[in-house]
Amino acid sequence: MKNKKNTPHFLDFGGIKIKVYLASNTPIIQPSDISTVPRRIHTHFTYEIFFITEGKLDVSIGEDAFVFENCVLILPPHVKHCSSPASGGCFCLLFSFDEASAAADPIRALPENGFLQFPITEEISFYIRTLAAKSRLDTKAAQRDTEHLTALVFNAVFSALLPENKAVSPSAESQAHISAIEDYINANYRRKLTLSDVAGHVHLSTKQVCRIIEKEYGIGFSDLVAKKRMASAEAMLVSTDLKVSQIASEFFPDTPTYFYTLFKKKHGTSPLNYRRAHALSQRT
Repeated sequence: MKNKKNTPHFLDFGGIKIKVYLASNTPIIQPSDISTVPRRIHTHFTYEIFFITEGKLDVSIGEDAFVFENCVLILPPHVKHCSSPASGGCFCLLFSFDEASAAADPIRALPENGFLQFPITEEISFYIRTLAAKSRLDTKAAQRDTEHLTALVFNAVFSALLPENKAVSPSAESQAHISAIEDYINANYRRKLTLSDVAGHVHLSTKQVCRIIEKEYGIGFSDLVAKKRMASAEAMLVSTDLKVSQIASEFFPDTPTYFYTLFKKKHGTSPLNYRRAHALSQRT
């Protein structure tokens, strides 16, 4: 794989600002012959964070050797170490705090062994696996997805690290999800749109998307899409001369007859009578 320019992502979590870099050995480390992987002692001016989603990672820190699996591992800046996967399934990122956020650094006080370790959640594993796949692609769409996924990863990491009274609030943590879901539905609600389509685009499971929509809007996915379609159909009824059947097919392409049922349920009248009543009100 060709080397890409390591441009950092700038992220903000409740006032804590960080820069995130892809490390040189990403994406997923899956060498065909583990014995050929060099074990080079090195340091970073940043924190180094490993996501061991499967397999094991061997790490030497000073004179001590460790084996990690199924966890998130954070090494501090300027620590001499070397690492190599005992088997595939490790993703690595580098990150640093900006000067203004240094005082709020939640991992500044590391344990005596010089690293921080905590269990990896299925949520983080899901983001990391998707991020690894996206980071292999050199397209603008993949770069946007990479930035979004990186934000989701660190939202989850800081939620686990920050004290309860300083933790990222649920509303702040889910804001990136809400915006991505809203944008995608707004751009695609005129066509056949499934929950799986949305989940795949925003890199979440269908259950996560359902929970976010129900919490944010108070209705389910299908009702939200139907509501957006109906609002657009109502606008076209009163602002264009298109036939009602054309409007129904435009916004409810798979179930145009459902449009009439839904419309009458909401307004107590047919779309045609609704249009006539609006035209009459405009004349008086």
